[in-house]
Amino acid sequence: MTYAFSLGADLALKLAQQEGIKVAILKARSPSCGNKQIYDGQFAKQLITGQGLTAEKLSAAGITVFNECELSAAAAWVAELEQS
Repeated sequence: MTYAFSLGADLALKLAQQEGIKVAILKARSPSCGNKQIYDGQFAKQLITGQGLTAEKLSAAGITVFNECELSAAAAWVAELEQS
């Protein structure tokens, strides 16, 4: 699965860069998209601290990543971005 996740993350980053994306809202706790915690991959519903592959690549490229539980924070961040 790691290869597929890595390929998907690379493609997401490439598209985000092509489109000038500054912020992304991804799925919380996903092994690919989680931005604060992710499932450990053992299918036992065990969470670990960290980012999924896509969230990590987007963040490393300067794209701010939020999850669906952080919509208010994401909205505030976008409003601040629009004012600057």
